[in-house]
Amino acid sequence: MKKVGIWIDKRNAHILSLDGEGNEHFETVLHDVESQDVIKAFRDKDKQGPNEIIKDKKVLETEKHDLKNYLDTVIPHISEAGKIVIYGPAEMPQKLETELKTHYKDVYDKVKDVLKADSMTQNQFKALVKNYYNM
Repeated sequence: MKKVGIWIDKRNAHILSLDGEGNEHFETVLHDVESQDVIKAFRDKDKQGPNEIIKDKKVLETEKHDLKNYLDTVIPHISEAGKIVIYGPAEMPQKLETELKTHYKDVYDKVKDVLKADSMTQNQFKALVKNYYNM
């Protein structure tokens, strides 16, 4: 049974896949952050009252769609797993879990845990996932 650990934040997702024979596969999925360019484009030096609120809504909507596209790019990399543990800082692990629960029920059923974890090296992440699965 393939066991997967994923560490995800807004910039990238590190994925470690382990099989029953001791083999491991590590990959990183990068997030092409388009929303930062959009935010810069919508910001003016002069605040314009109600127009500024409209711009803020557009920025938030763009960020929401950008995040959805990022998660939709990451999910196929973990969909073949038998068990999944999700790590990450802030709200990203919960956002991935919610996306799985809402739109990828078959993958969500494989999620065993969602845990907070700060940034770490590749070796630290590998050790964390192996320790979680007692390997």
